[in-house]
Amino acid sequence: MKISAAAMTITPRMRSPILLTGDARGDHTLTGLEKCGAMKKGGTMKIDILKLPHHGSDRDVDHDYFERIIADHYVISANGKYSNPDIPSKGDDDFTIHFTYALDDFSDQKVAKEIKTFLAKEKKKGRKYETAFGNVRIAL
Repeated sequence: MKISAAAMTITPRMRSPILLTGDARGDHTLTGLEKCGAMKKGGTMKIDILKLPHHGSDRDVDHDYFERIIADHYVISANGKYSNPDIPSKGDDDFTIHFTYALDDFSDQKVAKEIKTFLAKEKKKGRKYETAFGNVRIAL
C-alpha cells in the first residue's frame, strides 16, 4: 500500500508563508521544504501560520521539527479522537496556539483534561503565549 500526503506553502504578498501540512509526517515535510528550496538543508524557516501535521500527533513530528519551522501561529485541527492533539512544548513564548475545537467539544474528554492540565502548568511556569479555541482567546 502506498501512503501519500500533500503539503503546501502559501506566501501572500508582503507576508511570511503559511504551511498547510495535511497528513505529511514531519520528517517528510522538512525534506520536501529542503528539496523545493524553501528551506536550506538543516536550516530553519520562519512562517506566520503552521497547521500542525496529522492532527497535532507527536507520533508524526519530532521536537526538532518545531525548532526548524518557527511560526507565530500554530493551528491544531483535532477533537481528541485517537488521543490527538499532543501539545508541543516550545522554548519561546511569542506564539499563539489555535484549536479548531473547543475543549468541551472534544470527543475524548480525557485528552481535553490533559490539555487543560498542560496549559495550567504552563501558566504556573510564567509562560505567556496565547491559546485560542474557535474565536475565544486565552492569554497565559
